[in-house]
Order: sequence, then structure tokens, then C-alpha cells
Amino acid sequence: MLKYVDRLKKFDYLVRHSMTGSPKECAKKLEISRSRFYEFLDDLKLMNVPLEYDRASKSYLYTTPGKIHIGFEENLIDSSGTALRKINGGQSSKNYRINIFNSPIIVDMSPSNLRYRIQ
Repeated sequence: MLKYVDRLKKFDYLVRHSMTGSPKECAKKLEISRSRFYEFLDDLKLMNVPLEYDRASKSYLYTTPGKIHIGFEENLIDSSGTALRKINGGQSSKNYRINIFNSPIIVDMSPSNLRYRIQ
């Protein structure tokens, strides 16, 4: 399983940097056979990853800006059924994931003016 997760992370990196190369080259970079690479692509389609091959750049590209995220996310409801207040921020101005339940926090998401204000 860890090898598969590492492969997903490496593939995501290669896609985001337009470095996958042809399917044969990408399979070699991921250290899998070409037939296993096509099975890997089928897995990505099942995960709804917006992916296509661009012949001009000779690389796979995401059709929607983003990245593959693998990890653990806390429940937003505690054991008593009460909604928790939680804000998760990304690493750049384009990657924000905000989850707010019954929160007095107002978030201004304009790129030039990201700030939080308590009401």
C-alpha cells in the first residue's frame, strides 16, 4: 500500500510539473510495466482525477487545477453530535479548503486580501 501511495505522489508531482513523458516513459519513471501503468490510469479515473494526455507537451496534465491529496481528515462532528469549528488552509493562495460550521469567523478569500475577522 505504501508503495502505491508513493507512486501516486510521484505521479502527481510529474503531472504538476509536466514531466510525465509518454505512457512508456512515465511507466518507467514510476517503476511499473506499461500495462500496469494503464491500470494505474484506470484507478485515477475511478478517483475522478481530471487527467488527459497532451501530445504537444508529451505529458499528462490535469484538466482542472489541483493536486492529488492523500491523508487523514478529522470528523467535523464530535461524539455528542455537536458541529466542530475547523479551518484548513492550503500552502499557496490557490489551495484553500475551508470547513466552517456555526462559526463566528468571516473569511475574505479575495487573493489580494486574505484575512479572518471574528464577529
